Amino acid sequence: MCADSIAACIATQGFRTECVRQTTARCRREGPSVCASGTAVVTVLRPPTSLDATATATDAIHLSWADGGLDVGFSVERSVDGTSFSGIGSTLRNVTSYSDGGLAAATTYYYRVRSLGPRGTASDYSNVASATTLGTDASSPSTPTGLTASASRCGQVDLAWTASTDAGSGVMAYNLYRDGFFLGQVMAPATTTADTNVGVSTPYSYVVSAVDHAGNHSGMSAAASVMTSLCRTVTTTIATTTTTTTSTTIPRDTTAPSVPAALSASAASCSQVNLGWSAATDTGGSGLRGYNLYRGSAFVKLVPAPATSTTDSPLAASTVYSYTVSAVDNAGNESGRSNTANTNTPSCPDTTAPSVPTGLSASATSCSEVNVGWAAATDTGGSGLKGYNVFRNGTFLTQVLAPATSAVDQGRSPSTAYSYAVVALDNAGNQSAATPSVGATTPACTSNPVLTGFVPAVGTARDVVLDGARGLAYVASAEFGLAVVNVANPSAPVVLGAANPPFYGDRVAVSGSLAVVTGNSLGLKVLDVSSPSAPRAIASLSGTMRAAAVAGQFAYALNVVAGNPAHSDLVVIDLRVPGTAAVVGRVTLGLEAAALRVVGTVAYVAAGAAGLEIVDVSNPSLPTVVGTIDTPGTATGVAVVNGRAYVADDTALQVVDVTSPRSPSIVGSLVTRVRAVTVTGTRLYALDGGPQFKVIDVAN
Repeated sequence: MCADSIAACIATQGFRTECVRQTTARCRREGPSVCASGTAVVTVLRPPTSLDATATATDAIHLSWADGGLDVGFSVERSVDGTSFSGIGSTLRNVTSYSDGGLAAATTYYYRVRSLGPRGTASDYSNVASATTLGTDASSPSTPTGLTASASRCGQVDLAWTASTDAGSGVMAYNLYRDGFFLGQVMAPATTTADTNVGVSTPYSYVVSAVDHAGNHSGMSAAASVMTSLCRTVTTTIATTTTTTTSTTIPRDTTAPSVPAALSASAASCSQVNLGWSAATDTGGSGLRGYNLYRGSAFVKLVPAPATSTTDSPLAASTVYSYTVSAVDNAGNESGRSNTANTNTPSCPDTTAPSVPTGLSASATSCSEVNVGWAAATDTGGSGLKGYNVFRNGTFLTQVLAPATSAVDQGRSPSTAYSYAVVALDNAGNQSAATPSVGATTPACTSNPVLTGFVPAVGTARDVVLDGARGLAYVASAEFGLAVVNVANPSAPVVLGAANPPFYGDRVAVSGSLAVVTGNSLGLKVLDVSSPSAPRAIASLSGTMRAAAVAGQFAYALNVVAGNPAHSDLVVIDLRVPGTAAVVGRVTLGLEAAALRVVGTVAYVAAGAAGLEIVDVSNPSLPTVVGTIDTPGTATGVAVVNGRAYVADDTALQVVDVTSPRSPSIVGSLVTRVRAVTVTGTRLYALDGGPQFKVIDVAN
């Protein structure tokens, strides 16, 4: 009975192992009746908690939350009314914060977050958190008036003033200064305070200013001066036969204050550090004057007592700073240094748009497909180039992530003119101006393909890769390992050369002057194909190797690892020094991994009964499975183009949306036997494991 509840849990929450473990445990604990409904009876994909939103600028809000537990990442949604939410971004696993930029000033925004699971699943939503971006108030508060200072008690000066007014963001606080040094901040609406760290019989001068919530400061008030009273005395009496003389003196203070403790430093922005510490004490009699702040070994400023906090600015962004503080009394005695507090200023918010992409071109490659390409934009604002928004006939078409600079527009009508433009955007949401538009016209559609040429003497062909630009085909075969064929004239292909000595080849991938050929139990070979007439092996790896792919300076293969049970690993091979090719990273997949495609920094693996597995290979030494989807049949082949993965699933072709690799979803299928696939534009070419070669239209 609990099998239905387990299946429901997997379908809605994705984590198969945890669904089985927790459902089985509850069934054993409470009896099979707990699963009578056939619905999920455990929660393994929990929502985030304690979502908090804080405005950090006039156009930015920072979010943070607590991880709910098991997940593969988080999705973030925003609303302007607290009711209608839309997605604005996502984070990776264990990343529990997000900065939302490009917002309107003085505007309230609402947010919610949920955990993401495999197979396109997601948890319930977190609590809703809101924040209001800072306003654009540029008006200063009025200057405080009527400041008075009174030394009516020993060791204390009482201060009072008349409140300021502010027509913008409102008065936030008052900054108090003594003898030209910042003394402390008094939060509004209070208009009184006391300075309790003063010396005896010492003159002091005070001024006060107002500051509003937008950070605007008023002018300084008129100064109020005061002389503190004589508190601590030593009386000496000298008597003679005729005269008695009495004098009162103040003993000299030679005792340093105590060392300030618990110094902390935190970056408040890319150019400011906030500091705080525990108050020191002074027993020497002169009273505590304040604190010397040091950045590294350099003196920064004196912070007058009783204040135990201050700020340090302006500072450089993305820089580590180290601070200490000492206490100093009114006699000039200085304590030792406090503990050292370190902090790192973050990078400054990026408000600079990327450059406009150049060199935009569009060309129709078939009756239903247009290729669009451009030269890369640059971004100097600091957040980095995110990608490009492509527009067709003035309407958004798709987003292309950097560093890619091309897109394929499929499903177009034949004999039709189309117009394209591109906009660059960075990771802070800044967008460039649009490129000038370019056009392309699709031709009329032609009839079905026919066999135009044939070449013998390449052995029992197992795999082929085409280099259209050079007119070369690379054929993996059981007899030669690798043969190179000139196909510049499709009706008369010519064999140029084959590997010598020969070897067993099963799958091949080519990039530039290098080819990688896997041979199942006979391992993997790296070949130099710079001379097509004499391809030669320059490196080899042992082990059972299936499938092959090359992207940039790295090759990828499926390595079957013996054991009980056996399993397959996706291995990453460093080709930067081809003659010493070596495995630099691996990640474990299922046993039946059969086919492999790599697009950018993402690998797609047809994993047999496990369906499609998606691996992030942006860090070659640490490839990571980020998405899976269990297809109905047995996945034996995969091809990827334009955000779609086409999976050969034995008795059907499955179309999987992989625009978000962490949450793939099946969006279509075609019932036809298919074992291997490749795709170009809107045409998919398939082998059925028998005598048939199929051409499938995937425009829709």
